[in-house]
Amino acid sequence: MSSPPLFLASIGNPPPRWHKTLHSAGHILLRALAQHLDAPLQPISPYSLPTNPPPRDHPGPYTSRTQLPHTRTPLTLWQSPTLMNVSGPTLIRTYDKWCAERGGGPGGIVRLPSKTSAATTGSNIIHEDGLSQSQRQSEIKHTAKATSKPIPLNLILLHDDLELSPGKLSVRRGGASLSARGHNGIKSVVSSLVKAGMLPPARGGPTKKKGGGGGVVGGVGALDPARFQLTRIGVGIGRPASREPEEVAEYVLGRMPDRQVEVTEGLVEELVRILEKEVELMTGE
Repeated sequence: MSSPPLFLASIGNPPPRWHKTLHSAGHILLRALAQHLDAPLQPISPYSLPTNPPPRDHPGPYTSRTQLPHTRTPLTLWQSPTLMNVSGPTLIRTYDKWCAERGGGPGGIVRLPSKTSAATTGSNIIHEDGLSQSQRQSEIKHTAKATSKPIPLNLILLHDDLELSPGKLSVRRGGASLSARGHNGIKSVVSSLVKAGMLPPARGGPTKKKGGGGGVVGGVGALDPARFQLTRIGVGIGRPASREPEEVAEYVLGRMPDRQVEVTEGLVEELVRILEKEVELMTGE
């Protein structure tokens, strides 16, 4: 089975004021990954580097397209332009548009209209992964029948993690019921995914209003979003001695020491291995 393209999104706080803070550890590692893969992050049009750089206080988003070195999986890198606590809406709108542009849905699932014309289902239509439309339809029908296991979204979230020491990465997978551990950025993203119908609500939580999209992705052979789960990669920043909210907030908004920046950027190869592993989980290989 071919691997779906991945959308790796970092959340944090926008540059320039917050770029090197602990809360933006995800941004720091994403930029290091972009350099490692020789795909430097670029601002969105009308700006471009180096010919038409944005103003210094431009929040982004910054993005680039590349591929993983081993599986050659297409990989889009995206740095959130918003404040951490309201990361969700902008990220999910961008992810949904990215899925639509590639003829797919969350988890790399093909969006199949309920009434598909012959013109749009012809085998001469080739997608980004090199498969024709008919091949993609056949593949998704096979996936729907072959497994009832959770389906990872091909959106992967990169964020700071207070529960980890610097120099460590964590991987957690789950839906809205998986604890955000008090992380407001994760809460915002998960809430937006639920509202968009890309994740089921937490047990006992409110259900999505009927008629607002979501539900089952696609038509024939579609998969129930109740099986989707979000992969979260945490970047360790350590925790202050106090757990008082004010002191924790002051800590995460503090500048990351230069040595810790180097340690965080040094996690690039481990991050690549994690992403390659996610591809294996998605394809069952």
